[in-house]
Amino acid sequence: MDHAADPHLAARAGHAPGEQGRARGQEAAVAYLCAVDMGMRADQDIITDDRGVPRPTADHGVLHHDAPRSDADLPVFGGQHGPEQDTGTRPDAHRPAQDGRRRDIRAGIDLRNTAAMLDQHTAQLASIHAKLADNLHGASAGKFARVSFDVSAGAYLRFMGQYSEPLAPRFADLAGIADGQRVLDVGCGPGALTAELVSRVGAASVSAAEPSASFAAAVRERLPGVEVRQSAAEQLPFADGTFDAALAQLVVHFMADPVRGLREMRRVTRPGGMVGACVWDHAGGRGPLAAFWSAVRQLDPAADDESGLPGVREGHLVSLFAQAGLDRASVTTLTVSVRHASFDDWWDRFTLGVGPAGAYVASLTPDHRTALRKQCRRLLPAGPVEITATAWAATSRTS
Repeated sequence: MDHAADPHLAARAGHAPGEQGRARGQEAAVAYLCAVDMGMRADQDIITDDRGVPRPTADHGVLHHDAPRSDADLPVFGGQHGPEQDTGTRPDAHRPAQDGRRRDIRAGIDLRNTAAMLDQHTAQLASIHAKLADNLHGASAGKFARVSFDVSAGAYLRFMGQYSEPLAPRFADLAGIADGQRVLDVGCGPGALTAELVSRVGAASVSAAEPSASFAAAVRERLPGVEVRQSAAEQLPFADGTFDAALAQLVVHFMADPVRGLREMRRVTRPGGMVGACVWDHAGGRGPLAAFWSAVRQLDPAADDESGLPGVREGHLVSLFAQAGLDRASVTTLTVSVRHASFDDWWDRFTLGVGPAGAYVASLTPDHRTALRKQCRRLLPAGPVEITATAWAATSRTS
């Protein structure tokens, strides 16, 4: 999504449509240049006042964070600024005013002479804005990644295995997995897809990568003969061109860096081989957790669900493939149906602490948890609960 097309996001990124956007962009650039003029690096965090202007301090000229930074902490430019003052002199911006009041570090900057400086820093500003746009889309992924999957293999299988196991043969069919191939399962979890691959090509021809120690151990025990490496998708411990196919089932939306993970999958796949991934259609309300998150939003509209994760909205998975150099990807949907014996059978899975949904339930007070259970109960039948779940699936041949 182009954040420039949304006036709200554009304002956060330091620009907006039309003349107002150009003015804000210029003001953002001036604030940036002031920080640079004061000795700040382009990648350093900048604390601004309520107008978006960098604030001076006694020691370094501007406030900044000394702790390790993350992309989510990128400075946001584009706030409303007051009229410029051209005094013809430049105050000592590195020293705060003695009375403790903020000193306007832009005072004394001759805006008529900033054109060359603006040109010089255009690329740096564009880079900052691009990173900010990525953060607006990817904040959920970073928040949900890893932490809420520190559970036993049994808990995960009870929570999601009923859906991932019937999904696996459909996904393997789509990827054309057949005897004689060497295949990698990326982010294998407790082994739903891994088991399907073993049934097709044999354990000796299947490798798996999984960052969770408990999941990796469970796969080794469940499927002897499979090579299992404890590793994240973003840094696969395999040589270039090792596999005929590299697949990731229900994993891309939880990767810390989906593009890098897909790029690694491409790297370890031979030319002409297959790279494939599938993720639930959470944004379209067709995932297996749709009823749960619907009840959550009715009670807690500000709650973070999984609809903002990478790849879960229409068209985004294939876009991630393209960014990873897999620009010939095709996309389709895969659908499974699961029957739960009762409402309690459906609900109890959410109390196991698995994934973002389990983490949300675990964070609630007993009274709020009871209220959520009742709200889910209103949306679902008391008897057998049948859930139909649809996943986006993308495949691409490597070049």
